Amino acid sequence: MQDAELRELATHFELVEVEADQYVFKQGDPADGFYMIQGGQVEVSVVNALTGKVRRLSTLVEGDYFGEMALMRHRPRSASVKALKPLKLWKLSQDQFESYVLGDSKVKPNLEVAVRSRRFARRANFKWLTPNEIVYLVTLRHPVFLLGMIWQPTLVMLGALVVGGVLFFLNLPRVWQAAPLLLIAGGLAWFYWNWVDFHNDWYVVTNQRVVDIDKVVLFYDSRAEAPLPMVQNTAIRTTELGRQLNYGDVIVNTFSGPVTLNNVPYPQAAADMILEQVNRVRVQQKMAERAALKSTLRLAMGIDKPPEKPAAQPPALKKRGPLWQPVVDFFRNFSLRVREQQGEAIVYHKHPALLAAELGPELGGILLCIVLGAVRLFAGFELVNAINIWVFLGLVLLLLLFLIGRVVYEYLDWKNDIYMVTSTQVLDIERKPFGNELRKAANLDAVTNIAFVRPGFIATLLNYGMVTINAGPGGEMKFFNVFDPMGVQQDIYRRKEARDQAKAAVATRQRAEEMGQYLSVFYEIMEDERKGRESTGS
Repeated sequence: MQDAELRELATHFELVEVEADQYVFKQGDPADGFYMIQGGQVEVSVVNALTGKVRRLSTLVEGDYFGEMALMRHRPRSASVKALKPLKLWKLSQDQFESYVLGDSKVKPNLEVAVRSRRFARRANFKWLTPNEIVYLVTLRHPVFLLGMIWQPTLVMLGALVVGGVLFFLNLPRVWQAAPLLLIAGGLAWFYWNWVDFHNDWYVVTNQRVVDIDKVVLFYDSRAEAPLPMVQNTAIRTTELGRQLNYGDVIVNTFSGPVTLNNVPYPQAAADMILEQVNRVRVQQKMAERAALKSTLRLAMGIDKPPEKPAAQPPALKKRGPLWQPVVDFFRNFSLRVREQQGEAIVYHKHPALLAAELGPELGGILLCIVLGAVRLFAGFELVNAINIWVFLGLVLLLLLFLIGRVVYEYLDWKNDIYMVTSTQVLDIERKPFGNELRKAANLDAVTNIAFVRPGFIATLLNYGMVTINAGPGGEMKFFNVFDPMGVQQDIYRRKEARDQAKAAVATRQRAEEMGQYLSVFYEIMEDERKGRESTGS
């Protein structure tokens, strides 16, 4: 909007004040306006219609807005909004909202992005959000890319239906008619896999970070993050088709490299929202630093008392499971993921292709055992019929159990060899099943250089390689055969940046404490001088 339009719009807002613990509106109320928070804090929650349970969705603070979803969809309120602190709100009536806001072709896309984001955030329910983290943008790729993923399995199923109809009409043997059914089942599985794969890739912007979530069921779990203070700028890359359908790439540039939001709808609105949050974070950081300095000085001058530390809680005792619990845990935790998030730590495994190569002889032996058992039971070959059936099957079963044990051992050996990046360290952990463990670690502070290489055609084709981390003299670490070595390199750089930011915050706090001590000593000296003058004068 132009300045004149903003001034005109501002005249239509009315100030509304709400006391703490009072509702601005409740779920199911008719939509009557749009609200902007001038001061205070609100909680957004929904009630499950079936169970009656209340679910907290988010917390909104000064500078945020709410109430637009019901106005844009012409529906009752989909959530309740309650004041956590005394509120000062600016309210725009429904008629004025539709006239001035929805009628503006530049503002409406931003609101569409906000509405889609809040709807996606409710459905996704991200478990990794911190208690004070607020989600502002959640988006998938543009729906046109979902069509690009599902048209092939759809075509396979349609073709199988046509072929099945022809075979049925010709009254051919049922064995032939079963082939189209298998194709339809395969097409459905392919369709479902692509559908889930599309809906597992999220781009999220909160009041703390930009997050790129990429998941492939059983194989891959990636969460690339860029803290907002590290964002330098954004750029938009699009094509002619993208401009027509309104999608494109939003490139978020940081010191350690870009985080790219690929093919998102309304890319300009997404970029604007990211920069808005970056600017808000920088302002909040300055205010927080000033407040921390003020608090430190008040403590040093004896005006305030230091807060009491909460008592340490005893560690929770782990319950011992039944004897078969290890078997249950094995199947529950089975996966071939090459990258996974465990709390704030990122864990990498070697590429599964290397595991498959290790297991080649064992898997071939298992297949051979199954074939020999089937031959003995059904085929009646003279060579194997010469052996007693129970002796033969017993030998085959023993060999099969041995080979399955080898497969389990090799899998656990692959699973236990992990590379990890935490908020402070880089770790290489090699643990043999039922054997020794070797652990190497390097502090992120000591990391000076990170390089990667994909050794050869196969490694380039399958996108795996070696990441070399230099951490001072004698501190070199190597991540062998990890998937997407460039992504691993960027993960480590981002964690190092976050570590540097945390150290800078600690240094700022220490300087404030030192200043407080200097001022405290200064006031003590001044007080001693005053008392000395008073005693001399008396």
